[in-house]
Amino acid sequence: MPNPKVTVLMPVYNREKYVREAVESVLNQTFENFEFLIIDDGSEDQTDNILRSFSDARIRLISHSQNKGIAQRMNEGLALARGECLAIMNSDDIAFPERIEKQVAYLDQNPDIGAVASTAILIDAEGRTLSRVWEAEKNSISYKEITKTMKRVCCICNPTTMVRTKILKRYRFNEKLPNFGEDYEMWLHFCSDKNLIYKFSEPLLKYREHSKSERSLHKRGCIKRAQQLRIKTKTLFLLRRLGKFGWNNYATAIFLELQKDVFVWIKYCLQDAFSRIAGSFQFSKTDEKSPRKKRLKKL
Repeated sequence: MPNPKVTVLMPVYNREKYVREAVESVLNQTFENFEFLIIDDGSEDQTDNILRSFSDARIRLISHSQNKGIAQRMNEGLALARGECLAIMNSDDIAFPERIEKQVAYLDQNPDIGAVASTAILIDAEGRTLSRVWEAEKNSISYKEITKTMKRVCCICNPTTMVRTKILKRYRFNEKLPNFGEDYEMWLHFCSDKNLIYKFSEPLLKYREHSKSERSLHKRGCIKRAQQLRIKTKTLFLLRRLGKFGWNNYATAIFLELQKDVFVWIKYCLQDAFSRIAGSFQFSKTDEKSPRKKRLKKL
């Protein structure tokens, strides 16, 4: 049996609410020459049972009893992938029917391109379209814009991407970032080595935001945590450049941006500290002005 043209790789963990819709969106693609490699990372809900209810021959389901994190399962999938191209899919997102067909066609017509991506429509936990957009992702379409923005923040929506498998196997995903940031670190290497990326300006996926999704880190109240993750991701990227992949001008640019990130994170920490001090001081002042308790009348 010949190898499929594409491997669709989808790690999943506790996604009983969304996984059926995600799987169906892949099985309903207009392009059919693919294998669908699903790796269940030790789900404790009904996810595994839902996955086993599908009978499509293109599905290769691997179930684990222990949760190891997205990065390790992505690397496991990379090692097992038989497709010439690898499409990344999240277990809570929805792919448009023509996604794979359009991405395969572009890669076939442009052999110098290493990966394709697209913009995405943001939806909430119930599937309703959100009015807000992912600004960095929307405003970074050309290769030049992507490589420039990536120095500061990630502007590639990972589950919209399709990559030539042999290139992706070169970098793999950093398992020191088990659940968040592993995609950003990999894409930094991709850009650092001048692998070309083409991004469709039209959306090819609905990206779901909910309390357990990665994008929820960037909502109000989680800014400091997101900044801390960005620092860790860039630091690990630089360490790998110093070792296996080699230092270059792009790594130097990331190093300079990392210093800015650290400064911003320190500023956030100081602002939080001053806010707590000011709040304590205000509380003390309010307590001092409170009326004295009336003395109990003598019996």
